[in-house]
Amino acid sequence: MTKLIFSFDTEDYINENAADGILRVAQALRRRGIKGCFETVGLLADALVEWGRQDIIDELSAHHEIGLHSHRHSMHPTINEYTDLADFDTALDACIADETLALRKLKDTFRITYPLSSACPPGMSTSYVAHYAYAKMGFPIYGGDSLYDAKRNRPVWGCNIANLEYNTSLEKFLFTATEESLKRWINEEVTPRDTYVLYHHPQRAILRTYCDLDNFNGENKPKEEWIKTPTHTEEETETFYRNLELLLDLLEQDPRIQIVTYSDLAKELESTRTLTGAMLPEIKRQLDGSFFPVTLPDSFCLADVLHACAALLRGESEYICTNVYGFLTTPYTATKALTLTAEELCHIAQTLRSDRFLPEFFL
Repeated sequence: MTKLIFSFDTEDYINENAADGILRVAQALRRRGIKGCFETVGLLADALVEWGRQDIIDELSAHHEIGLHSHRHSMHPTINEYTDLADFDTALDACIADETLALRKLKDTFRITYPLSSACPPGMSTSYVAHYAYAKMGFPIYGGDSLYDAKRNRPVWGCNIANLEYNTSLEKFLFTATEESLKRWINEEVTPRDTYVLYHHPQRAILRTYCDLDNFNGENKPKEEWIKTPTHTEEETETFYRNLELLLDLLEQDPRIQIVTYSDLAKELESTRTLTGAMLPEIKRQLDGSFFPVTLPDSFCLADVLHACAALLRGESEYICTNVYGFLTTPYTATKALTLTAEELCHIAQTLRSDRFLPEFFL
């Protein structure tokens, strides 16, 4: 069965009228008892209060799940820009400080008392540092990431957090969809995957493009000069929402699909990831095919596998996965065949530390 998540990048803090898109999609889901996941920008929480949109705040607070979509989204410096530092710890501290401020805004505005289950990077702003920052902040899932399982879209463990791809956006096809095209899309795209993230930028049902392009393309426009994006025609917007209702009908009626939230998925991921020697042949088979984090029999990143091998060399019967760190600098590449003795391998296993980044080479 495919687990399907509705994930909404709730981000436009420039266009006041486009905020209606948040309310309309939230109400459409709530009428069917479906809980959506609204990945919300910290500055948008400020804007909703400024605009007096208590109706949106109440709707999301009472009926849906909130996630974090960064503090400032595409306003410069973006999350990948200000974390692009030579010193990892300095970058990590800066990211945690800024994103903690955003998290506080979301909790205060939406009266959140539960731990948030998901964070999502702004488009084109994936940050290596942010993965570790969100993990330290307690987020179990990083959605919309560039680290993903392309075949089945299973959660991929990396940088101490479970990563999921965004699969398809509603605005990509709901303006022109037909019942036949929706059924074909469900059969060909959704049900073959273990997990499917159907995402949407709520303002895009009303606006023709993104506010980022007009206001933060290369530099920040001052707030008093912000440009509001042109809107769709009323007919185009209403077509979008009619097709949304049709899509919800089809998804609800399909026995192959289970609609879940990030928090539902996070609960399933809470079980301890344990790696044993018996798993290594299958893990090696996957790594031979693609040198990438594996997803079967569980999700293990490359550092997990390395530390598990070291634990087994030390005589341990199993390795219980914990926080680990990959390479921060490019590892040394051997230019000719090397021979290692059993004693040398065991020595490396004894010296390997899981609380720091992997060294470029072993002595």
